[in-house]
Amino acid sequence: MELDLGIEEFQLPGGALRFNPADPALFGRLEQLQDKLCAIDAQDPWEFDRQAKAVLNWFFGPGNDVDQALGSVSLLASGANGKSVFENLMEAFVPILQEGVERCAATC
Repeated sequence: MELDLGIEEFQLPGGALRFNPADPALFGRLEQLQDKLCAIDAQDPWEFDRQAKAVLNWFFGPGNDVDQALGSVSLLASGANGKSVFENLMEAFVPILQEGVERCAATC
């Protein structure tokens, strides 16, 4: 018997992030994410990057390592599209999280 936990794997350049996009606990963390990121008071870009990745690890949940999944690229680095790696990461996950909310609403 295979137990369906709803966990999905999202492959990034350095590894994967694994979580259930329809987990209500994730939505609770989503509500706190912006506040936690805004509360980072680091003058040094390396320290900001370290703390922001720690917050993202908390957001995506146990077993995830955002730094590893991003191949240790700074969240503040610019992508080829001119947006920060952080912006690109969030834009990639917004539709996934929206779908998760809809899936949860249909079953929770």
